[in-house]
Amino acid sequence: MSEAVRQVEVEKEHGPVYWLFANMFAPVRRMLAAHRFAVIVLLVLFVLAALLFRETWQPAAVLVRRYAIPILSVFLFLYVVRFATKRAHFMKQVFAWVIAFPILAGAVAGYEYYALWVRYNSLNVTYLDKGEMPETDHERLLPLSAVHSTVKTNTGDSKTPTEPVYIRKKEGGRETFHWSLAVEPNYWWRQIFGSIEEVWSLPGNDPALRLSEEKKKAVHFVVGPNLWLASKSHTAAVRTFDPLRFFGYEAHDVRFLEDDRGEVVEVVSLLRWRGYLAPYPEFGGVLIIRQVPEDSPFGDVFVRWAKRVLLGEGNWIPPEEIVHFPYLRGQNIMPYKASEYIAESFRFMGGLLAPMPQYHEGDVRIPNPEDDTNKQPYATYFKAVRGLPGMLYHYFSLEPFLKGRHGQVASILIPADGTNRVLVYPHQKYGENLNGVSNIAGQIRASRRDYKFGTENKPSEHRPYVKVIDGVKRFFWLTTIVTTDTEGKIVIGKTELTITDPASTSGEDVFWVDPRDQEGWVKLLKK
Repeated sequence: MSEAVRQVEVEKEHGPVYWLFANMFAPVRRMLAAHRFAVIVLLVLFVLAALLFRETWQPAAVLVRRYAIPILSVFLFLYVVRFATKRAHFMKQVFAWVIAFPILAGAVAGYEYYALWVRYNSLNVTYLDKGEMPETDHERLLPLSAVHSTVKTNTGDSKTPTEPVYIRKKEGGRETFHWSLAVEPNYWWRQIFGSIEEVWSLPGNDPALRLSEEKKKAVHFVVGPNLWLASKSHTAAVRTFDPLRFFGYEAHDVRFLEDDRGEVVEVVSLLRWRGYLAPYPEFGGVLIIRQVPEDSPFGDVFVRWAKRVLLGEGNWIPPEEIVHFPYLRGQNIMPYKASEYIAESFRFMGGLLAPMPQYHEGDVRIPNPEDDTNKQPYATYFKAVRGLPGMLYHYFSLEPFLKGRHGQVASILIPADGTNRVLVYPHQKYGENLNGVSNIAGQIRASRRDYKFGTENKPSEHRPYVKVIDGVKRFFWLTTIVTTDTEGKIVIGKTELTITDPASTSGEDVFWVDPRDQEGWVKLLKK
């Protein structure tokens, strides 16, 4: 057989598409063969860069882990349809694809709903009985935005505070609750070579924000939320991941709190993706980053830096081991993204079809008032209930899905330490006709027509306030009135608080209370 005949048979065997790509990549193959050493060097450099900067493409790895199975399922579906119809007549093929594509489009459009439904059915939910809503305690008087702006105003231009986090702190055997925030370098050269030198711990129940020295603690962290390169908290956390966690975990919120020895530690909350066909986010434990000695020899500093560059920084504590660390139990360490997904999954509380477009019967939403400076969830302390001790929770107020409807459907309480329990109090089911959080600002404005609301003063950060009044447990909203400057930045000269009865629709049941007399609040509400 001649060479020409063999060539024709090979072309017939492979087809035109094969030869199109073969001819396209032929020059590339010849170049690689001619420069093998350079190719090997470039390949080694590429692998090293991928390892040393793996945090930059780790989000893509998580996306692959999340969507690989669904995408493969789509291609398998298309292949099955193609295989089943390839011998059919043309019109039958057209008819099959006309049916297949709407099915596929519906499956893709409903995928996020399915993932939410899977998450909702995986929850360990406890529905509280009527009147069983736990009381709040350790009320925080100042909102997050006010704490941040005040510390920022009193910090030099070369530094900036991190976002405050409401945490539990132990002082002399008793629990207190504080706003915790660190102060970081502000300019890029300091963010590369600098460190975190101070952490503020401001009592949440302080009626006035006083930045005294005893509320500031000297620390030395070489890893921080807004430092650069290997010193960035997110980067240091991702570089500690083994191959399995690299594809299934994310580093999220950063907190600064004290451990059982009173030493300030940096806690990075981790989010874990569970499942394959419809993955959902959940609490993945925490990464504990400790301080380093400030006056270490150069050799120790270099070794720590090299280890941080290659292997990251911090010790991982899985969710199931949190119970072995008293300073983490009942603490605010759960990623807000995981809590939000749990609350969002309660769209199925009204039934399987509740979230469906153009239906929404029994559907709910998480309202976030536009003028509020702190979005849900609200970190709130609730007393013991249903076998759970008094602790911090991520609190969500759910309202009807359609905007313009502000009734409070339910309260969702998610333990902030990642405990696998979700408490639900269905206000609407029990006939408690309450205003939701999105309508409270209007009630407050209606209560004081003489007050200069608007761009100068506005209600900010409503949080639940549950107390026993005349033997009956009642639900209120506690709100801080904040003052803003001409640029819209929050500045607080004094703390003004209101307690709003959501059972009323007017401003008559809005109580302006004295922040220095919390014991008198209940007496005022009895009137």
